[in-house]
Amino acid sequence: MDFLKQITELANQYKALSKEIKAGSTQQPVAAARTLGASVGAGGKNAPADVKLVQELLNSSQNAKLTEDGAIGPATIAAIAAFQKKIFNGWSDGKIDVGGSTWQRLSANSSSPVTPTPTDNTTPVTPVNTDPTPVKPVTGGNIKKAVGKGQPNEERDVLIVQSLLKKSGINCPVTGVYDAATEAAIGKATADFIISPKGGTIAALMMKNLPALGKPADVQAKSTAIKEQAGCIPNNQPTIPQQIVVAAGNGVGASAPVLVLIGGMHGCSGQFMIDRTPSSLYSKAVVIGAGYNAVWKQIEQAYQQYLGTSNPLPMSACSICGFSKGGQTVQTWGVGKFKKVGLIDPVTALAWAQGYSSKVILSCNFAGWARQNSAEIMKVAAQKGATVEETAIGHMKYVEYFLSQFGGDLV
Repeated sequence: MDFLKQITELANQYKALSKEIKAGSTQQPVAAARTLGASVGAGGKNAPADVKLVQELLNSSQNAKLTEDGAIGPATIAAIAAFQKKIFNGWSDGKIDVGGSTWQRLSANSSSPVTPTPTDNTTPVTPVNTDPTPVKPVTGGNIKKAVGKGQPNEERDVLIVQSLLKKSGINCPVTGVYDAATEAAIGKATADFIISPKGGTIAALMMKNLPALGKPADVQAKSTAIKEQAGCIPNNQPTIPQQIVVAAGNGVGASAPVLVLIGGMHGCSGQFMIDRTPSSLYSKAVVIGAGYNAVWKQIEQAYQQYLGTSNPLPMSACSICGFSKGGQTVQTWGVGKFKKVGLIDPVTALAWAQGYSSKVILSCNFAGWARQNSAEIMKVAAQKGATVEETAIGHMKYVEYFLSQFGGDLV
């Protein structure tokens, strides 16, 4: 019996040892996979296997929700930077170096704060996006908060600034991550290393490299004269011609979207609006420029004559923009009657803002206008769901800025 008992015990020990050996063999590939071969992130070598490993570790330890595909991109770089800010008390460069503190903490599944060591890359870098899907250029207006030294540096704002700096000829990464290279690029644009929403630097960057404006040479336009509204001729000047101008690219007909642009005073007529519309929009929509004193029936008739149709043109079928005095016209008609509404540095008031909704885009240079209740107007407009922004763009340059930024959203 003792002999049989010993045999049974030996058999059980053998089974247990076999389980340990099998478990150890399955763990070997994991240990090997946790070895970082080269740098990952902004300016790193970004070998797919290394990127995938970092993505897996960020997902498991930080719930980063990254796609584990081995492709570096802005989401992975941002997740690296967020992890670094957590462990380095706010410092980050978006890059993981072999043997650096970031890798040591990430591979050890630790996010306790530490002091960065010299093995981490603290010198300016130029991030490289090798993601198969390139970073999408940001359009749609101004930054919301300041970008630069000691600023909030939110991803969307950083991406806008980076894109504008690069377009202006300054070497800058376009990743959405604020890093040393971005800071250095900002320093080339402004001495204080800060770009603010209402500052002249961002205004100058946004106005640089605008797209081609005005109707292309092969686009036919038709103009109908309308009278200047009584009492609105500025400074006793001669009457400024006003008109309704309709233009559309080849193949753009009655089934196409309609974008109506209402101009302002001081010569900002229908033709003024047509001349400042990005050329690309004429292949997407029927564009109608009109003076601020136009009535809707005149606009409808000009549309019908241009396209040779008797179909009505209801306001609900159109997107509309009102510039300056034309903003007053649009708001008097009622913003709720249109598909989408752009208010371009307009004459406006708090009572009108109460009627805004998510279909409204309001962009202003309130400092230039010195209007009353400007802060309250913007606050109420945002509460009503409108897209709102303030810039330092000059009033007479605002149409080309606005339509370059938001025209595509309106058609």
